[in-house]
Amino acid sequence: MRKLSASTWGLAVIATVCAAGAVDFFFGQAIRDSYRPPDLGQMRAFRVSKLTDDQLLALKAKSVLQFESYKRQVKEDAEKNRAERNKRQQECDADPVVKLRTPDACKQYSPLLFPEEQMLKGFDSADAFFESLIMGGCEYMDSVRNAKLAGCLPQL
Repeated sequence: MRKLSASTWGLAVIATVCAAGAVDFFFGQAIRDSYRPPDLGQMRAFRVSKLTDDQLLALKAKSVLQFESYKRQVKEDAEKNRAERNKRQQECDADPVVKLRTPDACKQYSPLLFPEEQMLKGFDSADAFFESLIMGGCEYMDSVRNAKLAGCLPQL
């Protein structure tokens, strides 16, 4: 086996260092962006900068309508659930055979939260709907790279 000279080793080290520098120069930022979490404030500012004043006003109006519709739906669901619970309890109270055949259906229970209190976390105001409309899926991005690919941050 032939031994390499010191100058050959030096050239190999220099070539390796240059290759590593080139990889870092061309791919380093993309690699770092793959692991760095995005800043929600920057993403929001970028998304808002892409919208016109009329679009922002339209989104605000849409968020108010959506929130009212959402509140109405939650209230209707709560009334429906309460009516079903009351009907089931009346059947159990009126006929002891029903209670004997289906004891689980006749159990009195008190939910921790009544349905009208179970609004989705984070959607308790029209402003929350507005932020959701502006951000879209950007609030779920887990890295700067993914945020850039999704159009939530500028491509540099």
